[in-house]
Amino acid sequence: MILQEKEKVKKVKYKLKKGITWDTVKSKVSYAGFQVFDSLFEVETRNKYRNEKEEFEGIKFDSKMEMEFYIYLLKTHTKEEIELQPSFVLQEKFKDNTGKVQRESKYIADFRVGNIVYDVKGMTTQMFRAKEKTFKLKYPDLQLKVVKKAPKWTDKEWIELSELKEMIRERNKKKKLLQNN
Repeated sequence: MILQEKEKVKKVKYKLKKGITWDTVKSKVSYAGFQVFDSLFEVETRNKYRNEKEEFEGIKFDSKMEMEFYIYLLKTHTKEEIELQPSFVLQEKFKDNTGKVQRESKYIADFRVGNIVYDVKGMTTQMFRAKEKTFKLKYPDLQLKVVKKAPKWTDKEWIELSELKEMIRERNKKKKLLQNN
């Protein structure tokens, strides 16, 4: 019985590639077969960094860490002062030498408070570092702070990534000195 359903599923896969609708698929395959089919195509809805969306006071955040930083900002600023998901154009759209229109390049930060732009990151990617350089070139009057939840040994709640890297360098130097002595 299950083998027959799997054969039907294979046929349905082929038909789906040809553009047949889900309604047709459901009518051709029994409920049990459809469950087999559904399990074969089960797709996880997590993003590539495995963050899960969080909600706080009706605001949806891309990650728990982003939500926690927002709560941290609320300790020193009002909701009106904090701009969520500010967008910055890094390069305007243009036509290339073949006449094809190239889309504009944008950078969407997590928060902006006055002239300080915050981005909450667990780690930085090569793409982010490129956008960061372009942002600093195009918007010299704004300060970009990449923040991360601070490790317990820093005695801070949040820390800038550059500051953390420097602290880790110093900590590693001290460890080496202790090992050599």
